[in-house]
Amino acid sequence: MLAYWDRQLRCCYANAAYERWFGVEGAAVEGTTLASLLGPELFALNEPHARAALSGEPQTFERVVPHKDGSHRYGLAHYIPDWQGDEVAGFAVEVTDVTELHRVRLALAAEHERCQAAYQRLQRSEAALLQAQRLCKIGSWEWEIDADIVTWSEQLYGLFGLDPRRLPPSYAEHASLYTAESWARLDQAVRALLAGGAAFRLDLQFRRADGTTGWLEGRGAAEIDGAGRVVRLHGTARDISQERMASLSVKRGKKLVALQRLLQQERTHAKKIDQALAQAKKLEVLGLLAGGIAHDFNNVLAAVSGSLHLLKRKIDDPGALELVARGLGAVERATRLVRQLMGFARTQTIDAQLTDMATLLNGCKQLLQLTVGPTIRVLLDTSQTGRVLVDPYQLEVALLNLAINARDAMPGGGTLRLGVHREDAAVAALPTHAGWLTLELSDTGAGMDAQTLARAREPFFTTKAAGQGTGLGLAMVSAFAERSGGHLSLDSTLGIGTTVRLKLPLAAADAQFSPAHEQEVLDRALHGNAQILVVEDDDLVRPTVVQYLSDLGYEVVAVDDAAQALALARTDRAIDLVITDVAMPTVNGVQLAQAVRLLRPQVEVLLMTGHADPGQLAGEAVLQKPFSQATLAQSVLTVLGRRLSRAPSLAHRIRHPSLVAFYDTWSSRRAPRSLATLAAMEIEKQQDMPSIFVVEVIGLVPFELRRLHVGAELDHQANRALDFGFAVAEGDLLFGGLEAAYRRCARRKEPVYEYMRFQTEAGVAVVFERLLLPCCDDTGKPSYMVGMVKMANAGGLPRQPGATVKSEPRFDDPDLAQQVEQLHAHEINRLPFGVIRLDSLGNVEFFSAREAEQSGWDGRPNIGLDFFTRVAPCMNTPAFKGVLDAAIANGSVDAEFLHTGDFADPDRSIRIRALSSADGGVWLFLQRELEEADG
Repeated sequence: MLAYWDRQLRCCYANAAYERWFGVEGAAVEGTTLASLLGPELFALNEPHARAALSGEPQTFERVVPHKDGSHRYGLAHYIPDWQGDEVAGFAVEVTDVTELHRVRLALAAEHERCQAAYQRLQRSEAALLQAQRLCKIGSWEWEIDADIVTWSEQLYGLFGLDPRRLPPSYAEHASLYTAESWARLDQAVRALLAGGAAFRLDLQFRRADGTTGWLEGRGAAEIDGAGRVVRLHGTARDISQERMASLSVKRGKKLVALQRLLQQERTHAKKIDQALAQAKKLEVLGLLAGGIAHDFNNVLAAVSGSLHLLKRKIDDPGALELVARGLGAVERATRLVRQLMGFARTQTIDAQLTDMATLLNGCKQLLQLTVGPTIRVLLDTSQTGRVLVDPYQLEVALLNLAINARDAMPGGGTLRLGVHREDAAVAALPTHAGWLTLELSDTGAGMDAQTLARAREPFFTTKAAGQGTGLGLAMVSAFAERSGGHLSLDSTLGIGTTVRLKLPLAAADAQFSPAHEQEVLDRALHGNAQILVVEDDDLVRPTVVQYLSDLGYEVVAVDDAAQALALARTDRAIDLVITDVAMPTVNGVQLAQAVRLLRPQVEVLLMTGHADPGQLAGEAVLQKPFSQATLAQSVLTVLGRRLSRAPSLAHRIRHPSLVAFYDTWSSRRAPRSLATLAAMEIEKQQDMPSIFVVEVIGLVPFELRRLHVGAELDHQANRALDFGFAVAEGDLLFGGLEAAYRRCARRKEPVYEYMRFQTEAGVAVVFERLLLPCCDDTGKPSYMVGMVKMANAGGLPRQPGATVKSEPRFDDPDLAQQVEQLHAHEINRLPFGVIRLDSLGNVEFFSAREAEQSGWDGRPNIGLDFFTRVAPCMNTPAFKGVLDAAIANGSVDAEFLHTGDFADPDRSIRIRALSSADGGVWLFLQRELEEADG
């Protein structure tokens, strides 16, 4: 936009764009004065620039120009003096529209402010997390495996009493921070985690810098990359020294007093955690805390409850009976608190029971009144009651959540009304159940507007101040209602109050329910005539359970760990039922149940738990701690009357009879707490000694073995220079292949079995079977592996039962590669087998559709061999790579693999033909078959 103004500030020229900028039609600008064009306010701002330009000084400035349509425009103006000789005759004006630039600048400024605010929130969140760790006495650590870099939080330095200005100790230096026994357990857990094991939780005794010792709860988990490799470990450490001291005092006789003190401490501690971490971690830390202490609490409560129940039956004094009743009431209240904590932690198993709503509400009215405080009146109307099938403890948690919300909505006091409304099926016309029972809670609080009400059930949505709410209460109640077959509805009016309706299906009229149920279960005629093995590591709970069962007439044997239980299971002693705790050191109750069922398929198992993962207990009979004698008796009767499906023995996976006998020998000569010793295997007396070899484990990192013995038959086969060896040591062919199996056997200390069919260069089809068994020396150290190999001519390349190849080109056609090269990609995808093409460098050039999907290949060329081995685990082995080498050297090779990761997985067979091409590449043709285990 251009214009020219003379010394009288009168326009001599203006182009059309300049006129449109000021909203003037035609050539009306020419001849007008600058003052009349701009108006008084804008002229007052621009006149100093005009006078300066007439004095010979160029001017550049930005101005907001109002338009006649009411909008505002931003312009960048340049006043350029017009020198004529020694005088300035006027000045030229160039105006650039920078409205859009101004808008962008404002947007950038706003975005900068938003980013700055987000950064400040992040800093506050990190500060809150640090403060939370201090309050909870929890430190965190991280270990980057490849770089061997260890990182500690500030709280962890304080836990050990070390200077935070120093670098944290390396992993090896951690040994000096723990007692020898604790370090051995921690090191074993870390090594198992590096080998792909599950996260660990350990109670460890540590040494502070001042020489004193304490106890901490250590937790660790692995971070795995996309290739399945462990790249980093994370963990936490919590000071539990005071808790350990309290536990010891309980065992020394101050049971009830210590329990009350510990309960009060943990409630106070949980409250502090909730306040400190509500904004940073929500319920995560509270869930970990509740889950970690629930098991110990329930064990103590089970012992106290059992002792009081037994005492109640043995005394007649009214005063003593009243004291026992008070004690049982305290235990029941503590049980409810622990179950509520477990409900928040999401670790409690769902235990649906036929529950009378009036009885439940009357039972928890006092707890609700204590929760809302003295300024709020709790009114209860149960005139219309009914029975529903729900978990009563989770229903109590839901009521507490709703009561807390009502309390926060009435800071000045008010009224909380609880009512029950029944809607029978005859009225509701519901064919699926007896009708509906609606639990209604109404408060006289502030209420909610429509926008807040619409979002009230969203997880983490809260209207409370920072640090006062998590936003999970209503979401948890809604989820509970849906799991129970009902639903949650909300009504609220701003300034009047809120009504919550929890609608649950009524139980059928003929459902079994009787307050005298406990006495019916204790009928002695229903019990006895069975031998029960009790496995419980807690010295307080175990005698109580034994007394309960003995009192019912059962013959009971009790042990304190899984090893003793398995030793009894291997004897001829009669056992009808095993009752075991779930959370036990070394071998937990679920693992013990699996082992017992393998040894004795006819024996039933009942699991006791106060805290366990519901998914871990799927399909099992579970008894929640603490429990009464009546509850235990009912569970025993139920379990003794059912049969569970049994998994086949590990030996059923093995094919060759000699290998089966070898495995049975190893199993029968294992000690209760360790592996079979090398001497106990009596290798020299084995009938198939020519097929047996023995290696010694020199080291795990780096992995190194030493050959001690190789049977004559194996030595003969090794001299045939096959591409499929038996172990790894110093480069000879006998110990040259299938290394992964040896690593797994040595590190996990468990048997490894492999089955494979392949074809030699001479065209002879061979069946290969190998069993690796870990053994220990006389001191119990796992230092040896004993193996047996069976190889035999298979009379050609056999197929698995049911495998068919009908389409052309055929899998066994010698001209297969040439024919496939002539097919288009969509035709290749129709073949009855998978196709993979590698170039001379081992990079993937082509996948057929199924192999591309299973390996995650996105079509990019030049992908290395390690990527496509995700198609099948057995392809990531030296034996499979030997197939490629043989194909390149000899033109073709046929092989069949049966590779098992462990005995718990089904055998998967993969048949491969590898053909080399003239350009040095390799065609791979794959056919998978799933084979059921014998038995």
